Amino acid sequence: NPPAQGNEGQGGEDPTGGARGMGNDNGQQGTDPTEAARQAVATERQRVSDITALCRQAGMDPAEYISNGATMDTVRQAAVDYLLAHGAPVSSRMNGDEGDNFRQAAVDAMLLRAGANVQNPAKGAEEMRGYSLRDLAIECMARDGVGTTTSLLRMSKDDLWNEACRQFFNPTAAFPAILDNAIRKNIVQMYQEIPTTFQLWTTKGSVSDFKPTKDHSYLAGGAGEFL
Repeated sequence: NPPAQGNEGQGGEDPTGGARGMGNDNGQQGTDPTEAARQAVATERQRVSDITALCRQAGMDPAEYISNGATMDTVRQAAVDYLLAHGAPVSSRMNGDEGDNFRQAAVDAMLLRAGANVQNPAKGAEEMRGYSLRDLAIECMARDGVGTTTSLLRMSKDDLWNEACRQFFNPTAAFPAILDNAIRKNIVQMYQEIPTTFQLWTTKGSVSDFKPTKDHSYLAGGAGEFL
């Protein structure tokens, strides 16, 4: 009788007990579940951060887009539609009630931090009293859409300084406006609180014309003092 035909080449078992031609090894390494989970978390965090920054810049509520898993392309289109419907530029939205309230609170917070006497501080000023200038700059630029809070916090001191300086060339930026208002408010307050002294070294008089008179003449000394 002819020898029985073997199953060699058809995926039969070899003498060592292993199946030939039926293995599952396709040359690809398996993915580490832990690493995949970390990447998924990082991707989701970036999506949430980007959506929050864009919605804040456009004046929209990001909660709905974050919860329903919307992509950035979807949010961008929604932002464009929102701005077209409301007919307002992005930068002007920080000049509304919310932006004004934040700026006023930041101004009063800076004055309180400096020890100035602030009558009826704006709502939120006490909470912002502990902000450093760096903290305030980051908060302002994040609200203005310059970057996310996370990305701004990760900036080096030099990069953050350069970005803050560029805000002074933007007429609608919050950070320089807050600094200007705080300085102006403090100067006005000091003028009101400190008594004047000109009465001690001046006299009152009236002149019918603009001709010089002996009774109302003075000399300026070399150091700027009046003689």
